[in-house]
Amino acid sequence: MHTLNTRRFSLLALVAVSITGGDALAQDGPSFNCAQAKSAAKKTICGDTNLAARDRQVSAIYASRLKEVRTDMGARHTAMKRQKNFLKQRNLCGTDSACIEDLYITRFFDLTNCIIITSSKEAIPQSPTTLTGSAPPKIEPTPLPDWKLNPSRGAMTLSGQGRTLLKDIETLRLKPYDDQTGKEINKWVEGATIGYGHLISQSDWDLYKNGITTEEAKQTFSRDLAPFIAEVNKDIKVPLKQNEFDALVIISYNIGASNFSKSSVVKLINDPKSKTSYTSLDSAWKSWNKSQGKVSFGLINRRASEWNIYSQGIYQGW
Repeated sequence: MHTLNTRRFSLLALVAVSITGGDALAQDGPSFNCAQAKSAAKKTICGDTNLAARDRQVSAIYASRLKEVRTDMGARHTAMKRQKNFLKQRNLCGTDSACIEDLYITRFFDLTNCIIITSSKEAIPQSPTTLTGSAPPKIEPTPLPDWKLNPSRGAMTLSGQGRTLLKDIETLRLKPYDDQTGKEINKWVEGATIGYGHLISQSDWDLYKNGITTEEAKQTFSRDLAPFIAEVNKDIKVPLKQNEFDALVIISYNIGASNFSKSSVVKLINDPKSKTSYTSLDSAWKSWNKSQGKVSFGLINRRASEWNIYSQGIYQGW
């Protein structure tokens, strides 16, 4: 569970940004030549019209972003590094279409929300315009913070394996429920939750009170997740292995971005000699074991699972 109030709209209305007057997006296939597709992920995309559309749209947005920073080599290098990492993660999904789709959703929000720090200035992407599809009831989104990246280290994203485990941990609920009791609710209460641990604000209750579809839950999850991926990229100043990055995203998703940013976990990773209340990173990590002031066995197990990912690369629930 997390506490970020984020935007909700249909991914079927994903932004269609065209660099060539719309011709590139008129095709039914993805942005690459399917006849030359070699990886399992590319072949999976070629065989799924929905994934092909995701690829086409996200690729067009990336091309647009790259064009915006064509005169700033620092920003261009950072943008290309992020894209390279995204493609690497996509390949790791193999034939798992759900994994591929989740990555494209996250990449969409990454491209449309993220601010890239360059050597001389900040390149702030302009929000593209929705061209197709119908939108649900319009609400004013809570502005995202200025997620700033460390260009010297490059950006990372949550792996398909990490994403799958986090979804398993949060569990899917299509009807609103009280996070404290687990029981379904028909009116808003503090702790009202839906989907994969999405906390419902009182102002958003009407959007969720009748439940959501599995597709909407996946969209909400990816939108909720994107700022935490950006937060870990912003806060950690040293190189990370993929399993370490995954574990940090998973714990931040649970304890909240602000708590994560100020935590001894971040301090000790950036500088193992930092003065904290804990003797080791292990103990600092596992200290996040209380809910409403009381030790929670569920959180003890969750922290142990996250630590196993971070320290040993073992992706396993409990």
